[in-house]
This record gives sequence, structure tokens and C-alpha cells, in this order.
Amino acid sequence: MRKSSKILDVKVATLFVITVSLLMFISMVSTAKAQTTLMPIEDSTVSSCMPDMNEGDLQILFAQTGSCERWAYLKFDLTGLPDVIINNTVLWLFCRYDGAEPSAAIDVDVCEANNSWTENTITWNNKPLGDPGAMLATTAVDGTGMWYKWESPALTNYVSAHAGGKMSLMVKLPAGIVADQRAFFSRESLTSPPLLDINPLDPGKRSVGGFDVPVNEFALLAPYVALVSAVSVGTVVTLVSIKRRKEK
Repeated sequence: MRKSSKILDVKVATLFVITVSLLMFISMVSTAKAQTTLMPIEDSTVSSCMPDMNEGDLQILFAQTGSCERWAYLKFDLTGLPDVIINNTVLWLFCRYDGAEPSAAIDVDVCEANNSWTENTITWNNKPLGDPGAMLATTAVDGTGMWYKWESPALTNYVSAHAGGKMSLMVKLPAGIVADQRAFFSRESLTSPPLLDINPLDPGKRSVGGFDVPVNEFALLAPYVALVSAVSVGTVVTLVSIKRRKEK
């Protein structure tokens, strides 16, 4: 009877560990699917002062006004988004200002853009007609080396409207600003590429708690890491319990 009781205890403990692990796994998978973070599949700058020059391979995206107008293009692939309602979207860009630091912050706009361009061919002269489109969001950028975010209902609606396809954005300075510029890291940057957070858990923080790495891969691995950790801890606890019972 005593031996049967021990066997039953072991089975119950094992079943408990498996159940908890599966619940954790399901919960984290659903969170990862609802929250998606994307890097651009293409990005480039077009410059009015260099109208036939392509800048698609540069690590910097420029937004400039004055004697030289410069616009930054970003394209995202939304074909793999999970079938969930998009409640919020945040665009993150890391500002790396080149030149003398200005005394005040200036607004930087994110606008709608046409998809008919490619990273390695777009120039000022062949950019899509009609660009820039409607302004979606604006943020004051003071030029220091740090992350900035663009967030608005208009941006979220724009992303939702393009779910299942490609989507382009343009980053530019508003018309009428005195000659100035801002420079942002492009997707070619290994440490701080642009990020599009869709349904972020905390809109005030970039995904992965501040690590400057693409997070879509991390989100996919996190549930498996949690599952393995839970099973490992549960197994150890169960084995220790069995050993103590035998010693008694």
C-alpha cells in the first residue's frame, strides 16, 4: 500500500509539472503571435542635391530640408502577420545625428509612401509619383544618440490596412523648417536597425527589454526556452522528492 502511494504521488507530481509547462507554453505562444516586431526588408534615402544617386546600401537614413531635400524610405513585409486585430503600432528609429548638435528639437514626420520602389534602384528622380503621402505621426527629435518612437491611431490604421502585403513609410522633415537634418540608422546597422512594434506589450519600451537586436526571432524562441526550463525544474523537484521518500 505504501509503495502504491509513492507511485501515485510521483504520477501526480509528474502530471502537474507537464500541465503547468503546457499552460506556460500556450500562454507564451499566444503572446508571441499577438506581438510582432519587424525590421524593414528595404530602406534607402533619396536626395534632391544628388538626384540620380542611390543610397540603399548606406547604414544611415537621412531626413533633411533646406538647399538639399532628403527623404528616407522604409518598406516592411506584413504578409506573415498573425490573424489578430492590430490595436497599436509603434515605429522605433535610432537617431545618429551627423554634424554640429542643434540647440533645439525639431519635428520629424512619418508619412505614407508608395510601394513601387526598390532599395538598390530608388533615387530622387525615379521615386514614386505622389510621395510623400499623408502624414501619419510626428515626433520631436533633438539629435542626441538615442531611440525615438512614432505612434498614432493613423499609423496603426495604415499598418492594419496593409496587413497581408507590403507597406512603405517615409521619414522627412516638415516643410518650412529652417535648413536642418536628422540621421537615423538603417536596416544595415547591426546594432540599432529600425523596428516596427505591432501590438507591443508596453508601447513605451522597445521589445526585448531594450536590447538593440531584431526581436521577431527572440519571440519565437522564448516559448521553447520557457517550456524546457519549466520541465527541467519540475523533473529535478520530482526526483528530489522521490529520493527523500526512499531515504525515509
